[in-house]
Amino acid sequence: MSPQDVLEVRIITGTTLISLKSLVMIRTLNRHSQITLLDNAGIEVFHDLKWFEMELPKQIFFRCHKSYIVNCNYFESINLSACKIRLKNGCEIPLSRRRKQELLDCIKECIIWKDYVEGLKFVTNSTTSGLNIP
Repeated sequence: MSPQDVLEVRIITGTTLISLKSLVMIRTLNRHSQITLLDNAGIEVFHDLKWFEMELPKQIFFRCHKSYIVNCNYFESINLSACKIRLKNGCEIPLSRRRKQELLDCIKECIIWKDYVEGLKFVTNSTTSGLNIP
């Protein structure tokens, strides 16, 4: 694993390394944050979301709400009318109305997502459609 594939975070007992591939989402928890991993394990860390925004690759992680950062590789569907993102682990995360367009622009621009986005479902006004990436 290269240094770009892991993130060193502060926890109660010191520091630990988190694999970016296993990091599903981060949510704010008072003055701390909670990381949810692929196996649904939660780790409380002593960093705020602004710190994560600076440290995580923007091509993969998106701040969808004031309280959440999500790994875009784990999106299952996006419901634009209800402002919700459903993750592959079953969690539904709020999508800020102000960040809807930013998310769509990000998906269209990110080359990394081209293979992944094909199966992503977008829901608008109770209809489901795929996203066509040129």
